[in-house]
Amino acid sequence: MAFSFVRDATSTPGASPYTAIFASNSAGDVLVVMITTSNNVTPNTPTDTKGNTYVLIGGPSGNTTSGFLTAWFCASCLASAGNNTVSVSFGSAPGGGEMSVQEWTPPAGTVSAEASGFNAATGSNNAPLTGNYSSSQTDDLMLSYVGLASTPSITAGNTGTPGNWSKTGLGQPDAFTGIESSTSNSTSSTNTGRFSLGATASWTIMAFALKAVSSGITIGEMDAAEQSSQTQPMRQTREVVAI
Repeated sequence: MAFSFVRDATSTPGASPYTAIFASNSAGDVLVVMITTSNNVTPNTPTDTKGNTYVLIGGPSGNTTSGFLTAWFCASCLASAGNNTVSVSFGSAPGGGEMSVQEWTPPAGTVSAEASGFNAATGSNNAPLTGNYSSSQTDDLMLSYVGLASTPSITAGNTGTPGNWSKTGLGQPDAFTGIESSTSNSTSSTNTGRFSLGATASWTIMAFALKAVSSGITIGEMDAAEQSSQTQPMRQTREVVAI
């Protein structure tokens, strides 16, 4: 089972602190927070009105031309029947920028970031591209986020590995940013995040992977254990009776 997209929410571009409001959240879902800032400032860890805990994935990464990107996740959010407001504040002015928060329903298990599952890059052309990052199992959630200095058209997918990237939710929170998602299709793969732009632009891009690991014995392990037990020779026992 793969991660399943539920909904997303975005902040008002340029407003500080950044706030995005969910109408509701389901218990146990994953919340992913991605922000861009024009200035090189260190953002504070996200908070929300439900008291969820957020963990840094990577960033800030970037430059003053195309912006700085940062990402966090909440591995298992609390249920919210009403509004849940996610906020990111700063010690100094972030300049222009925005925030996108996504809700995903994960496969069964404990969600964490892949150990080598983050990469970021900057450049100036029509094909933003990260370096390699890794996923260690099938059905990892892989996300890419791009910030631009101008507003060309943004296409998700291009020819990125594994080749089935697609826009997620809003796809383009504002004219200067784009988001894409995919699912790993291998137990061990090397991936890149990339976009295709309608014109040359200065860009910052980051990509990362989240995984869900089940605790205890899996169905596959149970099948293997059962098969092994059936192939073991039966031990013969003999009762010795004293006369």
